[in-house]
Amino acid sequence: MRRPLVASALAYVALTAITGRHVLAAIGTSIASDPGDPLLTTAILSWNATHVPWTDAWYQFPIFWPTRDVLVFSEHLLGVSAIAAPIQWLTGNPIAAYNLTVLLSYPLSGLAMYLLVWRLTRNAGASFLAGLAYAFMPFRTSHLPHIQILVSFWMPLSLLGLHAYLESRRWPWLLLFALTWVLQGAANGYALVYFSFMVGLWVAWFMAARGRWRDVGAVAASLIAAALPLAPILYRYVTSQRAFGLTRGLGEITDYSADIAAPLCAPPALTFWGWLRIACAPEGELFVGGALIALCVAGAMTGKDLWRGLPVADDPPARWRALVRRVALGIALMYGAITLWTIVFGPWRIDFPLRASASSADKPATVTLVLLLVALLLSDWLRRLVQRGSTATFYVICAVVCWVLTWGPFPRLFGERVLYQAPYGWLLPFPGFSALRVPARLWLIVIVCLSVFMGLAVARLLAGRTARAARIILAIAALGVAADGWTTIPTAAVPQPVSGLADKTVLRLPVGEILGDIASVYDAATQNHRAINGYSGYFPPYYEALGALSEARDERLFGPFISRGSIDVLVKPDDVRSRAMIERQPGAMLVSESVLAHYRVPARDVPPIRTDPVGRHVPIGSVRSECSPERVELMTDRNPQTGWVCGVQEPVQDITIDLGAVTEVGAIVQTIGSNGAFFPRQLRIETSLDERSWLNAWEGSPAAEVLYAAMARPRESRTLIEFGPRPARFIRLTQVARGGTYVWSIAELEVFSGP
Repeated sequence: MRRPLVASALAYVALTAITGRHVLAAIGTSIASDPGDPLLTTAILSWNATHVPWTDAWYQFPIFWPTRDVLVFSEHLLGVSAIAAPIQWLTGNPIAAYNLTVLLSYPLSGLAMYLLVWRLTRNAGASFLAGLAYAFMPFRTSHLPHIQILVSFWMPLSLLGLHAYLESRRWPWLLLFALTWVLQGAANGYALVYFSFMVGLWVAWFMAARGRWRDVGAVAASLIAAALPLAPILYRYVTSQRAFGLTRGLGEITDYSADIAAPLCAPPALTFWGWLRIACAPEGELFVGGALIALCVAGAMTGKDLWRGLPVADDPPARWRALVRRVALGIALMYGAITLWTIVFGPWRIDFPLRASASSADKPATVTLVLLLVALLLSDWLRRLVQRGSTATFYVICAVVCWVLTWGPFPRLFGERVLYQAPYGWLLPFPGFSALRVPARLWLIVIVCLSVFMGLAVARLLAGRTARAARIILAIAALGVAADGWTTIPTAAVPQPVSGLADKTVLRLPVGEILGDIASVYDAATQNHRAINGYSGYFPPYYEALGALSEARDERLFGPFISRGSIDVLVKPDDVRSRAMIERQPGAMLVSESVLAHYRVPARDVPPIRTDPVGRHVPIGSVRSECSPERVELMTDRNPQTGWVCGVQEPVQDITIDLGAVTEVGAIVQTIGSNGAFFPRQLRIETSLDERSWLNAWEGSPAAEVLYAAMARPRESRTLIEFGPRPARFIRLTQVARGGTYVWSIAELEVFSGP
């Protein structure tokens, strides 16, 4: 094994050096890929290298000041730090540590897959090809900015431990499995859930189906022991995120689901396959490579014993299973016909002899597939397949299952929804799945399975060949696999930090500019200061309001921060409006001016905007709106978890409140909930005695009120807007500006008599 392993390692390193030559040329000064997510993850990795994990100080990542525990807004990347931290300790350069970790992920992934396939086949050529496919897969090109996806070499090692333990029952292999499982889970939250799902399928196939319950218990015990170091971190993440009301909505999960045809979408950066762009979507570039598929098919067709497993007794099927299967197939045939009819002729309805209708094909198609799945699960063919326990069969089935799950809860084909619901929707109630917004990343598990299966198939394909024929096949196959994922890793310049900010609180204007916010994150983590800006997987509920105030150059944005202490403000020298706003602050002083203008604004008492209403609570009789009229009652149901949601903000959206009788009013309270971005960008409040003549009560942007409300109560963002008290029966709220992509949402609406 040793000589082929060394030769394979050298080949992987050489290919990495070629594709990453630009990164190597500026290893400590430019960053691989782009200055977006890579700079953010560099900041987190540098923070991990200079702070002790599990301590309270570690969770206080220095962004979104003064918000606490903001590390839980992003992945902690400890499994990546196992590689990156020692490099940073040796070099003292966070950029070099990041770049070298990115480059090392290629040969390490290849070697890990090599070792796994070698254990399964004892074939060096097949192992080399499997490692080559896994290390340089096209999917990695799509995720060059995501180092947590690139560092995926722990998974093959974890599977190696499982397979070796299955054969030998020696505990060191179980230790290897547990250690690499926890490192992979600590590297990538998606892998923690998705790879654990794969491990569950593996245990069910190779152990539970064979009645090896003691081995199942041993694996479960090792998982529990391995999870203990992660338990306090997961607890802190769950409790802190709940305190902020941070969740992933179903719409967000649907948006980041892959199209069924996504394997026909290749990353445009690929040298030879970048032209293939069919059914592409965000994070939906799932092309696996033509050579990999060709090798899988060729090996499957020529390897006669590829699917062979344990001998199985030819027992007759149970009668009840056969009966239920036939019934399921019969009903599936009927619903399949309904689906085809609806696709061809469109919506239909009949009232006699039975009432039935179909407005679209997605519901009958879903019923058809569910019943076919029931018939498959009850089939004698599947039962025997599971009992045989073929390794190749498992990896094919696992790949298919995970591919189906990449479709998310509502599958689409070429952008059109084709199923009412899919299996991913069934998994959402289970821990972890509802917290992950990108089902398409399950493709990483598919790549693991396909790489292993390709190794098994190539081993069978090469069996019995002469040495010369085997070398020719391997050379051609290696060229094809390398060409499938061939690309050049680009680099980007790293923003130069501003000096003299150590131990300061820093605000960079404008807030909400993505690259500027990410640069603030990197500077704060590596230059030892606190940043009011930030960028992460989640944002504090107040951050969108802060960005709106920054965009409007509204100096009220300073209030919550200078009341806590002096701040240093950075701004582009040519941003005249922002500079004028800063210079209007009492005591503001220009410190320096180079790439960015650096001001210091001293602390002072700023009366906060009130968030708690005063006066008498006025009962609401009814609420009306032409936008989402079916949901207006949710604004007054006293349940902040439900609410009215209008569409993308347009100037014609309004709400009319009927108090039932004329009474004095002087304030309204809009509870927005934890998503503080869904406030109206420009709001007009009017009152009326008779709903014919209206008086203007308040008009403007409520961003400052939302900022203070969301900082005070992040789960509610209970926003108070006060105006001059007056008698009224009707109150009308009108959204008078366009709000980009944001909707207008109100969880609870209240009226008060005012101060």
